[in-house]
Amino acid sequence: MNRDELFSHVQKFSEDQYSNEHRLNARIQLYQYCEHKKDWHEWVFEHLGLTEGLKIAEIGCGTGVLWEKNMSKLPSKSEIVLTDASRGMVETAKGSINDPLNRFHYEVVDAEKMPWPDHSFEVVIANHLLYHFQDHRKIFSEINRVLVPNGTAYASTVSANNYRELLQLILEFDGRLSFFNEAVKNFNLENGQDILGKYFKVTAQYVLQNDIVIQSAAPLILYVASYFSEDQLHILTDRFNELCDYLEGTLERSGALRITNQNVLFQYQRVSTG
Repeated sequence: MNRDELFSHVQKFSEDQYSNEHRLNARIQLYQYCEHKKDWHEWVFEHLGLTEGLKIAEIGCGTGVLWEKNMSKLPSKSEIVLTDASRGMVETAKGSINDPLNRFHYEVVDAEKMPWPDHSFEVVIANHLLYHFQDHRKIFSEINRVLVPNGTAYASTVSANNYRELLQLILEFDGRLSFFNEAVKNFNLENGQDILGKYFKVTAQYVLQNDIVIQSAAPLILYVASYFSEDQLHILTDRFNELCDYLEGTLERSGALRITNQNVLFQYQRVSTG
């Protein structure tokens, strides 16, 4: 990707952060540089252990990539409801999943006000979602309500230390361009088990350490820009060539940049509300 193409991609981020897939795709693309070449979504799916006949809900499905990448492994008699608060994300997921067996349904859903009856699902999945909620009481109450007795839920998130090397590098270039996602403090690898334990029985914790090792500046710029506010995007576009030169020079001197990338999948069970 040349600089003109890269600049054009950055400009697309001026749209609302979660109303389109451009920002999310930029973040997902960085995972192709993971050291062990282990696809995150395939790794998550392996730990779900899904069997025939289950009714499954994913809240905050995004582009539906978890299912798109694992269609060949999905039990044929499953029933899956994919939801997101963003209609754009739901439509993208619907367009990306090819399922002749019609196992999927799509709904725009507020995760704090789920529209389903009690005990609707055997499995509920929240993949990199829960850190968007500062107060978890409502969403956890809803997850607990829609799970069947002894139902299982999964929640993935990141380490609070992820991407610290890249964050430091960008801040050294311009202190106004912090891309640290403050929401990560709400639910992460380090505090997630304690938070879930107040509402559920945590039955397993799976950790994937898969650092990013990269020699190209363009994916780094797209990644950090995907988190920028409108003001930060203006700074980036004004200093775009400077940032490209800065990152390219750093990578040329070091040969590669190693970025901490540690993620976790928590498995937990419904508890009695009575």
